[in-house]
Amino acid sequence: MSIFSKFAATFAVSMIIAAPAIAVTLDFDSGTPVFSGANNLTGYSQDGLVFDISFSGGGNSVSANLFDTTCSNAAVTNCSSAGDDLDLVPAPQGLLGIANNVLIIQEANTSLQDDSGSGGTITFTLTSGPVFEVLGFSAIDDGTFELSVGGGSAGTIINLNDNEVGSILGSPSPLTNSFTIDYLGSGAVDSIVLNIPNVIPLPASLPMILVGLGGLGWVARRKRV
Repeated sequence: MSIFSKFAATFAVSMIIAAPAIAVTLDFDSGTPVFSGANNLTGYSQDGLVFDISFSGGGNSVSANLFDTTCSNAAVTNCSSAGDDLDLVPAPQGLLGIANNVLIIQEANTSLQDDSGSGGTITFTLTSGPVFEVLGFSAIDDGTFELSVGGGSAGTIINLNDNEVGSILGSPSPLTNSFTIDYLGSGAVDSIVLNIPNVIPLPASLPMILVGLGGLGWVARRKRV
C-alpha cells in the first residue's frame, strides 16, 4: 500500500471516531418550551434537539406543564397565592441538582401551575436532531415515576414523599427518537439525561477524495518502476 493510500485509510477512520459522545441533560431551564394555550406544554427544544410533547391521562389530569420551584414567596410560609405548591420545592433548593423549572402533569380546573394526583404519561418525540440513548432522570415530590423507551423500562424512582428528591442513572437505552414518563401520582420530573453517540457520517465528497489520493499513490508508484 502506498503512503497516499495509508493516509487515506487513516483519514477515513479518524473522521468516524474523532468526536466524543455528547451528553445532553434536558433541564427545562436552558431550552425553549412551546405552549399551546395556558398550562399546556406541547414542545421543547434544547441543544439541537427538538421534541413534540404529548400527554395521556384521565381523572383530574389535563396536560403537561412546567412549574417553577423558585417561587418568590418561598422564604415565607406559603406560595399558593403565587400559583406555587411547596410540595414541589426541594429543601434545600438545588438538592441533587433539582431547581427552577420542573415538568408536571397539570391539574384540571385551575389557572395556577399545580400538579395533579391523578397521574398520566408524558411522551417526548424527536422532530429534529440526532437519535439518542436515554441514561436516567431525576424527580421530586410524592409518587412513583417510570421512564420507558420502546416499551421497556429505563428506570423507576419510587415512593418519594413531599419535597423529597430522587434520581436514577443506568445503562444506556437502545438508540431511540422518543421516550415516555409515567407519573403514578403527583410530583414532577426535573431533568432527563441523554447521550448522543459519537458516530459522525462521512461527508458525501470524501469517497471521491479518497479515490483521488489512491490514484496519486498509484501514479507515484508507476514512476518509481
